[in-house]
Amino acid sequence: PHAVLGAVLTVRGRSSRWIFVDLAGSERVKKSDVDGVRMMEAMATNASLSALQRVIQALVRRDAHVPYRDHRLTMLLRQSLGVGARTAVVVTVSQAAQHWEETRSSVRFAREYHKVTGTVSRREEVDVEGLRAALERAE
Repeated sequence: PHAVLGAVLTVRGRSSRWIFVDLAGSERVKKSDVDGVRMMEAMATNASLSALQRVIQALVRRDAHVPYRDHRLTMLLRQSLGVGARTAVVVTVSQAAQHWEETRSSVRFAREYHKVTGTVSRREEVDVEGLRAALERAE
């Protein structure tokens, strides 16, 4: 499973939303020799990482449709991916030869995400009540 921590930081009246996600590494079910609950967890981890990879590929290709809704993880990260967001990716890898495939996969993931481009724009908060009052006055 993945670990997620969210926070809102407000400095001088400006707020920023921070999300820290520790993505669990993909599990090679045959290699890890797991079964039962651990196998279900590994399959769920793989499904979420696959969904994230599809989103990143769509962003890189600038597809009209980005499949954010394919998984809860990608829905959570939607505002943190692509246009209007500043995102850092930190990859931890192993130098051990037996983990070469996982290391290579992790580096490829980071390299693919690095290709995502977008413009950072300032987002303005909308005063919903003020907007509602203005609309009522206009009627």
